[in-house]
Amino acid sequence: MRMGDTMQGTRARRRWAALLSLAMLGSLVVAPGSAVAATSFMGGPDQYGTFVLNDQSPVAIHYATDSSSGLLPNSTYRVKVRLCPGPTPSGTTNRGFTWNPVPYPPATTGAWVQERDTSGGTWAKCATVTTDAHGAIAGDQGWLYTKFGDETLSGVYYLLISLSGGQSSTFNASREPTVTVVAADEQGSWVHNGVPTGAPGGTVVRVVNEASSAVLAVKKTEPQGVDDDANGVVDDEHYGVVGGAGDFRLGVPANAALRVKLGEVPWPGTVGFTSGEPDTDVALGAADMTPPTRPGMALASADDGLVTVRWGAAADDTGIAGYRVYRWTAAPTGAAWSPVHTLVATVPSGQHSLADTTVTNGTTYYYEVRAVDAATNVGPRSTTASATPNAAVPTAVVTPETPDGANGWYVTAPAIALAPSAPGRSVQYSFDATPTSWTDYSGTITVTPGDSTLSFRESHDATYSVVQRLHVPFDPTPPSATVSAPTWSVTNSATRAFTVSWSAFDTISGASTYEVDYKIGSAAWHATPWHPSTMATSAVFPGISGSTYYFRVRATDAAGNVGPYVTSVGTSVPFDQTSASYSSGWKTGSRSSDFLGSYKYTTSSGRYASFKLSRGTLDLVANTGPGLGKFAVYFRGRKIATVDTYSRTNRVRQVLKLVKFSGSGTGTVKIVNLATSHRPRIEIDGFVAR
Repeated sequence: MRMGDTMQGTRARRRWAALLSLAMLGSLVVAPGSAVAATSFMGGPDQYGTFVLNDQSPVAIHYATDSSSGLLPNSTYRVKVRLCPGPTPSGTTNRGFTWNPVPYPPATTGAWVQERDTSGGTWAKCATVTTDAHGAIAGDQGWLYTKFGDETLSGVYYLLISLSGGQSSTFNASREPTVTVVAADEQGSWVHNGVPTGAPGGTVVRVVNEASSAVLAVKKTEPQGVDDDANGVVDDEHYGVVGGAGDFRLGVPANAALRVKLGEVPWPGTVGFTSGEPDTDVALGAADMTPPTRPGMALASADDGLVTVRWGAAADDTGIAGYRVYRWTAAPTGAAWSPVHTLVATVPSGQHSLADTTVTNGTTYYYEVRAVDAATNVGPRSTTASATPNAAVPTAVVTPETPDGANGWYVTAPAIALAPSAPGRSVQYSFDATPTSWTDYSGTITVTPGDSTLSFRESHDATYSVVQRLHVPFDPTPPSATVSAPTWSVTNSATRAFTVSWSAFDTISGASTYEVDYKIGSAAWHATPWHPSTMATSAVFPGISGSTYYFRVRATDAAGNVGPYVTSVGTSVPFDQTSASYSSGWKTGSRSSDFLGSYKYTTSSGRYASFKLSRGTLDLVANTGPGLGKFAVYFRGRKIATVDTYSRTNRVRQVLKLVKFSGSGTGTVKIVNLATSHRPRIEIDGFVAR
């Protein structure tokens, strides 16, 4: 408790005592709804979750006071929950909603009240609470339901309980805990009971962190008196087995180990339970706790009083039971909350479209789809589709109806047929999102490759309908890849490793991922790809001396087209200078610029190094420079070349060709120093055998 709170509480108690004395002396009766002006009351949240989703999911809070609260006895107060970025309420940044189960005009049912909603009076829409004879709030009086109403915000927020005894006096709780508000589709998940809990209505259910036992979420099982799905009807939804007791649904961190308690008793089978991926709803306790996948891209088209929504199939390990279709409209301009996504239909698993006739012309509607399985696990939401119904709009039929590629792309050319809303009308189209010219429709339109948007409108008596738009991205062409690797891995002096780079050319949907394989010499490609699916365009490969590596790469674009393999030139990894045999008169030098940090050198004529070769090509890794001279190359005792290591500037790790041998058996290659006048020194850094 803060010092300021203590002083404020003391002042409040003194004022209350003075009023009570006046009441006793003057027979003053305190009427419900009256209150003394104050800035705080002693109390606040004592049961609450520390984790709140920002997607309008309800959160239970219990708050309490005692006789030292500073509140008047037997008095009625309005109450609201405030979720504030700071420890004091702010008129512009608070995002708290509070459920009022009692109807108020013109509402006919309970409703969510945004704490900044001043219409009808600052506190007129808020729920009420009545203190007892000691000025305390206890027991079931203290249960509230709140939610965070802005999907665009997250972070740490202070959880404040505020009371009012009238239009102007406000009491803020002295306890000001914080909660973490997170994005549901990035960090949050939900759990609900997939089997009957057997708990009676009103039992408190808590989800705690398995590691720390911190309370992540709190709720009361049905009936809890809150409109969970924001459809205006309290407790009509059912998350568990039909007819089963004790329904609950709670937001929790994604992929976290959790434990569930019903009335402080651990629910069997929940020890060590791991929640689902972000934006999924897991049927806790059911035999199947794996949510379905995301449905394919949602598309919407409009007609007169009609919006048709289409989506691609989702997948599930036990099969899809159906699809839930949600709808919303944009929040009012300047609103401090996001629109509620309301469930408008649940359709069977084989149905991938919905004709929504409960729409009003001229209003833009937004839709998303989620798949549900037989165990009531719910998968992540689809992409958002939108459409604006209007009278006299043409329709479009796309074949195939659902994109056959990845990420909503077509990989085979879609055909589009347009039709007017009534006979005697014509249709125009354009492949521009904001057309400046139109083409009269006369037959099926074949889409050309590209990220296309088809605009179309209806023409009748020199007037035009609202322009409709259809997104039809089409990419039939696989990407072409390139791969680059060095011929010798001598770029880096300190290691045998070398960098392999790759890229792809794709002008339509763009390269998405790459598969990179490798092999050694003429052997088969390695059974496990080096990078089976990567978005990177380069990587370092750890080579082994004496091996020659080949790399092949193919690219996959965003539409799912897979291109052909391309193969690199061979990359040979050298042996260092210790792989040869040396006559007397050679010395070892240490220098960071040389391969693996050392090299051999001699200044004496006739000194030689020998290397045994059985087939292939032998190259020498050597240094060249102003003071370095010549050496002779002998193979099987016969001189075959003279090599000069002179250069105007010092150069390290130069690859010099010695001999190519394609015969049988083993041949010895000798490098003999000729000790050239004024340039008697030669330096050997390694050998490359291919």
